[in-house]
Amino acid sequence: MEVVFDKDFTIGEYHWNHRVVRRVFRADGSHQEVEFAIHEAHYKDKGATRGPCSITTDAVAVHAETVDGLRWVLQKMLEALDKPVLDYETTEEMPKL
Repeated sequence: MEVVFDKDFTIGEYHWNHRVVRRVFRADGSHQEVEFAIHEAHYKDKGATRGPCSITTDAVAVHAETVDGLRWVLQKMLEALDKPVLDYETTEEMPKL
């Protein structure tokens, strides 16, 4: 999994969470496909309110070392459904869809 930092990001106290990300694929000038997926969003400061400074390039898979770990990951992914959707290109929160 690759994380691309396209905004200013300094190592220090940071955090991440799961977020729903909307990505638009343009096959040609008149046709586009839209995909929603769960990504990791990384924030510059713990408790940041300005949105993430980066998101993972690809959607994340559900995996853990234990069944309880899987339950935790799935719960965090479900919580992402209640947060604003992020735009893949800008990492900005989108207006309510």
